[in-house]
Amino acid sequence: MEHRNSTRRARVPFSHMLPKAPFRPPQRALSCIVTGYYGHGNFGDELLLEGLPFRVSVQVVSGRPNETARRFDVPVVPARGLWRRVMTVARADMVLVGGGSLLKDSSIRGGLSLGAALIDVVLGIMFGRTCLMFGVGIGRIRHRRGRFFLKVLLNRLQLVVVRDGASRKQLADLGVKDSILQLGADLVYSSLAKGTTHRDDASSVRVGVSLPGSDLYWAELESGLSVERLLAAIAIAVETTFHDRHITVVLASLHEGEELSDSSILDDLEVMFTEVDQVVRCDFSRSRLRKVLEEFQSFDIMIAMRFHAVVVASLANVPFLPLVWDEKVRHLCFELGVIDGIVDLREAQEEEIVNRLKGAWVDRVARVESAELCVRELQQRLDRSKSIVENVLPQRPTPGLFDR
Repeated sequence: MEHRNSTRRARVPFSHMLPKAPFRPPQRALSCIVTGYYGHGNFGDELLLEGLPFRVSVQVVSGRPNETARRFDVPVVPARGLWRRVMTVARADMVLVGGGSLLKDSSIRGGLSLGAALIDVVLGIMFGRTCLMFGVGIGRIRHRRGRFFLKVLLNRLQLVVVRDGASRKQLADLGVKDSILQLGADLVYSSLAKGTTHRDDASSVRVGVSLPGSDLYWAELESGLSVERLLAAIAIAVETTFHDRHITVVLASLHEGEELSDSSILDDLEVMFTEVDQVVRCDFSRSRLRKVLEEFQSFDIMIAMRFHAVVVASLANVPFLPLVWDEKVRHLCFELGVIDGIVDLREAQEEEIVNRLKGAWVDRVARVESAELCVRELQQRLDRSKSIVENVLPQRPTPGLFDR
């Protein structure tokens, strides 16, 4: 009988059989999943989609996919389709979080919002994708768990570009590495300031007003601010300051979402006016930036509590009176050089609105000139941060959990 020696083949992983090629940056356009608070009717949060400042092929996570796809002509991923989001991140080259005050752990309903905003970042880290944030702001991080989660997560990113110095300091104090932390500006400032188109007519005045339903809800809940007194003070200030002119009040809504929309608070304000000649309602929540800029340029003065109402007013070279409750608006006013002309609602200064509005009107030329210089500095800061991002995009990210 013939005996044969049996040999056993060693098992070799399939990945080891593939030819090894050196890493090269892809020649095709980078594919990117863009995530944030899109499709919820908030003008400020939609601005990134007006035109990404980077050459990438995007897919957008949206709460209203059909609306976002129709409005911006981009591929979309439903925010509620978790499996679809997982697969999109797995196939993408990078994850970009952009726009608005996304980094906060408080919401209207009292729950944590960090996890919902950053779920795609967590997936991107797991799959070893390039992850970065651009033009974001930092809200209130109240809970210890939220601060720890944010510190650990952000330190795994390739770059974090915040829109203001206060947000940068807050993240630095939190423990985010200085090497990945950069200072930019709000994305609206990528648009060129066109200058005002309104005329200084001694017989008429056009006053814009923008108030957020959500912030006033929190102000009334946490600090005891009387919203009814505030609205009455705004109406009295407008009618007293411009009593000798034909007054047109434009109530500008920048957020029409599922809860606490601007229209609810503007409805209450509209009935407060008794001596104005005309009240106009404008819903800008789903409007293009160019249209909003054109409308703002027709204002002679703006009363603004919303962050992006102040941003667009400064970009349109319109004098404005800021009503400040949220810290992000205070920091923006500081960067625009108008911190001495604000009305601090945390100190219940509703009665100061009349005097402040008169002062803003008298000093309107100086205010516009000062803000114009600050806007140019913000635009330069934004351009520098874009250059930094362009250098980060081709880099190979650190290995993800599935690459080890």
